[in-house]
Amino acid sequence: MTSTDHQGPTAPGQSDTGEELVIPRLTYPWPTIDSPLADALDEETFRWYDEDYADVFPDPADRERYRKQLLSRVTPYMFPTANDIDRLRPAARWMNHITLMDDFFDLTPAEEIAPLRNRIYQVMTGRDDPRPGELGLLRQLAAAREEFRRYVPQFWIDRMALSHWQYIHYGLMEEVAFRRQGIYPSIHRCRMIRMHSIGQRPFADQIEPVTGVLLPGDVFNHPVVQRLRDLQACVIALQNDISSLHKELALGQNEVVSQILSVRHHRQVSLQQAVEEVVAMHNRDVEEIWSLQQCLPDFGPHQAAVENYVQHLGIQIAGLQNWYDQIGRQFRYGYGGFVIPQYGRKEIKIKTKMAYVDPDGTPYEPPRIYGYSREERSAGAIDDALRYANDNGTPWQGQEKAD
Repeated sequence: MTSTDHQGPTAPGQSDTGEELVIPRLTYPWPTIDSPLADALDEETFRWYDEDYADVFPDPADRERYRKQLLSRVTPYMFPTANDIDRLRPAARWMNHITLMDDFFDLTPAEEIAPLRNRIYQVMTGRDDPRPGELGLLRQLAAAREEFRRYVPQFWIDRMALSHWQYIHYGLMEEVAFRRQGIYPSIHRCRMIRMHSIGQRPFADQIEPVTGVLLPGDVFNHPVVQRLRDLQACVIALQNDISSLHKELALGQNEVVSQILSVRHHRQVSLQQAVEEVVAMHNRDVEEIWSLQQCLPDFGPHQAAVENYVQHLGIQIAGLQNWYDQIGRQFRYGYGGFVIPQYGRKEIKIKTKMAYVDPDGTPYEPPRIYGYSREERSAGAIDDALRYANDNGTPWQGQEKAD
């Protein structure tokens, strides 16, 4: 961290300006598709919390908060074309792991996180398995690894593990350094950190096993594909910073790695103006993704696979926004809805008010979600040929797990 990274420390809670914010609901050029499996993983996920996360969240009230947040539905919302729960399950394990890990280690010193980062990499690559007495979150990752192996070769497992290592090293650990000192990173540095700390790059990796279409290494590493992955991570980080603003203000504990609060601090503008600038950043990234998707390079026999992959990058964005609109802002980011991190403090009641509006300016009213159940919704349609196809166009059934 250098002197160019900040403009001085911030006092906890200073960003709660008491403004009445108008926040536009984000929209996209990609379809919002209703998942046929939207609530299929609810009960299973709730068991994971008690079986494998009680060591980091020993208070049953905290685990109950996670049930009410319905994180169990994030993965189906982001993979709405999937109709095979066995393909969704390992992705859901990973998504819950990264969310709960991010919540817990939000303020944990980097030197305490580093050994766990390395241990996670060992488990995710299959170099070792969790040992008795280790954190239950390692058991969840080992289970996900074995479930993924039914559908992908080892090179994909290694790539996914590296993406996860980078999430922790370049994302979570770099955020912590700024948070613990109460110092804002520069606007552009904040963007880079959030691109990693949102954890979307490893989640985008999972498009391949969930949809059944694998990209060869040279195709996956093409600059256009990598640029699309980076942009998608930036968009999802901006989505999160907009949707979770109430939480960041309410925790009042030096939340300085928020792009809205970074803009407000460095530009010396109102919170409303900072929101508007961040929404504009988001819209520019969406426009670039859409433009690149319409002008892909010629990937020869892998063209259909790449088109499938980049289409699902957009579907993931739209699906996550759908979850924020319907569930997340109500049950995860509202007052009393979230869990206090290790070394954290209890939330405070904030003065800032937030109104979410549709593009036409009318107030956005989310559908009512009752408890852990949800109303019946019809599944959206997408071409199965883009969902489970080999490069030659034949249906791809995955790989049988070795005995």
